[in-house]
Parts: sequence; structure tokens; C-alpha cells
Amino acid sequence: MRFLLKILTFGLLPFLTLVIGVNVGVRFSQELLYGTPSLEQQFGTGAVVTNPEEEVDLAIMWEVWNLLLKRYISPEELKTTPMVYGAITGLVEAIGDPHTLFMTPQQNKEFRDALQGELQGIGAELMVQGGKITVVAPLKGSPAERASLLPNDIIVAVDGESVEGLSLYETVHRIRG
Repeated sequence: MRFLLKILTFGLLPFLTLVIGVNVGVRFSQELLYGTPSLEQQFGTGAVVTNPEEEVDLAIMWEVWNLLLKRYISPEELKTTPMVYGAITGLVEAIGDPHTLFMTPQQNKEFRDALQGELQGIGAELMVQGGKITVVAPLKGSPAERASLLPNDIIVAVDGESVEGLSLYETVHRIRG
């Protein structure tokens, strides 16, 4: 029994400590030498799906991402955050639901501020109906009411610029200026 304890204490424990130390050291040295891992390294090239018949290989997305970073005419102008937000926006739009949208943190803050009454608008409740931005109801005494907006009116332009194809958020943002 004592012999087994000595083997564990002086053999296995130092060996495990060495293996763990090397593993941790390699990971930290790679981060120091090569910077933080790329998005592809962090998240991998595949998507986790619940239906194996719909398994998706995201390698093509990472291939395009890397090609942009390597071959874009002005790669220094490429910014990671807008590229990621653009990819997320495309993903959300691909489902084809006009009531589902992605908002950047800044857009989300502005949206929340609007809900709390911290921003002023035209004083009308708007919604998407049949792909069109539609007035639900102007508020009493509001600029919308003074401009004679009525329920079911369709907003087609803001300051003379078409809003066709814009989301509700983008249209409201244009209305506010």
C-alpha cells in the first residue's frame, strides 16, 4: 500500500502537473505570439443544428470572410463589427419574416429609448403590414395628426426619399432625422 502511495505521489502527480502545465503554457503562448484567435478558430466552421438532415457547413462563409480580408482592395478599411452585424442581418432577413429583425446594440438602445419616451417622433404608431410601413394611429395633438395622417395610411417616403425595402426601424430612424 505504501509503495502504491509513493508511486502516485512521486510519479503520477508530477507527471499530471507537467502535462497540465505544458497544455496551459502552449495555449497562453499561442495567444501571446499570434494574438487572439480568429472568429473561425473560436466558433469553428460548422453550425450546430437540431436536425441532422439540415447540417450546415459554414466553411464557405469563413472562406469568403478570409478572401475579403486577404484580397479586398483596401483591407485596412474592413471593420469586423460591421461585417459581423451585416452577416447577422442577412441571416435574419433570410427567414423572410418581416416581424423579425436584428438590431445592433446602438439601434437597440435607440429603440429602447423610443419605447421609454426619451425621443420625439411624429406622434404616430406605425407597423409593417403587407410589407409596407403603415400608420396604426396618429396620437392626439401630434405632428402626425396635424399633417392629417390617418389609420392605414402607408408611408412611402420620408423627406422625399423612398422607404421601400426599409425595415420599420430604419423608417422610424429616417422620420426622426
